[in-house]
Amino acid sequence: MFGPSGVFDPATYEPRSGKTFWMAATDVSSLVGQGGSSRHAHRQLHDRTTSLPFKFELELISSLSGGTVKEGSPMTVESRIFSVAEYVQPSEGEPIRSVVLETRDSIIVVWHVHPGQEIAAHIHPHGQDTWTVLSGMADYFQGNGIVRALREGEIAVARPGQVHGARNTGTEPFVFVSVVASANAGFVLAER
Repeated sequence: MFGPSGVFDPATYEPRSGKTFWMAATDVSSLVGQGGSSRHAHRQLHDRTTSLPFKFELELISSLSGGTVKEGSPMTVESRIFSVAEYVQPSEGEPIRSVVLETRDSIIVVWHVHPGQEIAAHIHPHGQDTWTVLSGMADYFQGNGIVRALREGEIAVARPGQVHGARNTGTEPFVFVSVVASANAGFVLAER
């Protein structure tokens, strides 16, 4: 539908497939070979076109993954959007680590920390932990006795080996999403 220039060209449009001449002539498997991964091939395709028709996107996903993806099938493409509310698990004991998604690339977790509760100071020796605060506030432990207030709307990044943890010092729940990358980052308790 849209070629490399991003302009619709009816002369090269294939009505039955929804592809432009360029898309129909592109051998997706050759793109995978150039970059070594389907993600790279998809990026190359994206860079070459401004917009790909949905049907072509499904065909691309199918050919790169070796599976079958049918247009209109509700569960053919893995879900990529998650509701934080579905993962918030308040607990009167220890805060609960509610896993949203775990892959070899990362672990995504939602935390709900009541006032007075604490996530122990720790490190991930082989990965980064990024916290995006959705509500509340807490004292954020950074190691060597360094503590900083962390509030709603802020993002805290702990690189591999950097101490992090938190204690809810506010009056409302401290809720945040943690993304640890990679999934084999490890976990070791540490001093605040």
